[in-house]
Amino acid sequence: MPCRGKDRGSFAASRVVSTAFPFHLLPASAPALKGDAWPVPCLSCRSNGARCQRRQGGFCRLLLLLGKMKRYPPCSRCCCCCYRRRIDLLSNAPSTSSSVIMGEQPIYSTRAHVFQIDPNTKKNWVPTSKHAVTVSYFYDSTRNVYRIISLDGSKAIINSTITPNMTFTKTSQKFGQWADSRANTVYGLGFSSEHHLSKESAGDIQSPLTPESINGTDDERTMPEMTQNSEPRAEPTQNALPFAHSSAISKHWEAELATLKGNNAKLTAALLESTANVKQWKQQLAAYQEEAERLHKRVTELECVSSQANAVQTHKTELNQTIQELEATLKKKEEEVEVRNKDLEGQLSDLEQRLEKSQNEQEVFRNNLKTLLEILDGKIFELTELRDNLAKLIECS
Repeated sequence: MPCRGKDRGSFAASRVVSTAFPFHLLPASAPALKGDAWPVPCLSCRSNGARCQRRQGGFCRLLLLLGKMKRYPPCSRCCCCCYRRRIDLLSNAPSTSSSVIMGEQPIYSTRAHVFQIDPNTKKNWVPTSKHAVTVSYFYDSTRNVYRIISLDGSKAIINSTITPNMTFTKTSQKFGQWADSRANTVYGLGFSSEHHLSKESAGDIQSPLTPESINGTDDERTMPEMTQNSEPRAEPTQNALPFAHSSAISKHWEAELATLKGNNAKLTAALLESTANVKQWKQQLAAYQEEAERLHKRVTELECVSSQANAVQTHKTELNQTIQELEATLKKKEEEVEVRNKDLEGQLSDLEQRLEKSQNEQEVFRNNLKTLLEILDGKIFELTELRDNLAKLIECS
């Protein structure tokens, strides 16, 4: 079903946040039911009263889509299209069950750890429950809005009304978050596994209002699964219309999903860039604040000592005189050090010359000694030959 102009934008917005369910896509009627005695309690109020015969809109059509009104529709006493129930809010609810507080059965329930953003730092998560609690999604027929409600005992830790600009963001495999502008806070849900965060099958879910369908990341498979599982067993021919619509709805939502994914990628890149800029701006702001505080303290100190200006001026004059005396002394010491350095440089030059002369004398002495040793070796060799000759002469004689 193509959407044009203004209707297209409103349909996309309602699909993203699931605040306006497309009841016009459902069949106009359900199987006719007769009699006022029902063996199964009402799905909404658990009573056995007469069943609602006006199944063309509101809560009845939602249950028809989900396959909950195959044989046992809600009674006429509690059905939203026959009786406008007043939903008791959390502030007046004595019970610890979210389904009792809302006065009706939740559309979808799950268990998760609930967190809220730190209102001071706006960076850290603060747990609002010590353990996993039940998080339920309700439809407020009085105000025609969806609500997310969770209780920890008798304490309401989540009471969030879904608005058209609200999106559920899956930040990790087991964690998702959404911002509530009315409560001026950010809620976070931590699940035990990725399966609990992303499951969308009709056997596990009781409403199109799931965490992943809120931000429009799983619309293409949610609607076909719901229509397939909502087929009644006794009257298959009367519910063939949802199957005919499912293909067109799936194709339309696939196109919408592709567009949203592209927009999501662009927004993610812009968000990353803006986050980096915000971090840089925060650092600069912190530096400016520190500098401003330091200057403010300095100004305060100067204002406090303004009455002592004469004493400060006298002290300044004394300090200037002391500085001049120290500079003169330092200059004198520098001249003495310079003279001493010149003397030491002269002594060092003299010692280097003496060392060089001594080295030359040692070299000459080594050469003379070497020559003397060579002469001595020659003389010793001649004496050896003379001794040998004398020994030979003695032997011959």
